Amino acid sequence: MERIEQIERELANIEEQRLQLTRRSCDLTQEHSRLRSKAFIAANGICREDVQMMDADDVPWLPHVLAFAEWLRANSTKRFCEWCGVIYFTAEIMNIQTFRDRMPRDAPGRIEDLPGGK
Repeated sequence: MERIEQIERELANIEEQRLQLTRRSCDLTQEHSRLRSKAFIAANGICREDVQMMDADDVPWLPHVLAFAEWLRANSTKRFCEWCGVIYFTAEIMNIQTFRDRMPRDAPGRIEDLPGGK
């Protein structure tokens, strides 16, 4: 019985350490993402007016990124656009021609990190 209790204590200790490491990893991942986003925005000099928002008043409801790409090709002159909170170069989204096309690389810029917030 003593060995069973010793193992149970050790397992509980390991589990607590794992939880602490998982929390720390999540915190660092979020900070890393936020810092990459802010660096991308600063490096490209992006401000809110430079980004075509997917939910702007002049944009109709578009059910998928292919429809947004079509709308951008016909209507937008902005260098950047936003899809689901992520900032992309507009040309990357406009290059989507079919449902088989892949989304562009995971762009680091996030709308919430633009100067002035969301």
